[in-house]
Amino acid sequence: MFDETYPDPVRVVSIGIPVETLVSDPTAPAGSVTSVEFCGGTHLQRSGHMNKFTVVSEKPISKGVRRIFAVTDGEAVAAVQRGNALQRRTDTLLNKFHRGDYVYHDIISHVNTLIQDNDKAV
Repeated sequence: MFDETYPDPVRVVSIGIPVETLVSDPTAPAGSVTSVEFCGGTHLQRSGHMNKFTVVSEKPISKGVRRIFAVTDGEAVAAVQRGNALQRRTDTLLNKFHRGDYVYHDIISHVNTLIQDNDKAV
């Protein structure tokens, strides 16, 4: 799927309702109220092992299908800190703009730097 190689069997995860329950009765309403996902990247026995969890990006990979990328524990804390730092820099820039305290060329340069830093942060 999507030109990627996955193990056989592939891992399927569900939050809230065990996959086994969903598979045992695929026509039951439980399948329409939970997300069941094809998973190529978790490495935990239990969700409680991740401690902190932060989604760092998402993107479409085909029509109606999106992929999320997330980090856990210390990496999640660091990602939130990077996001907060970018937000503070953005707020400072917006405040300068609203006060009229800027040179047009400089503000464009700062915005481009913020965009590049944001792209690198992910």
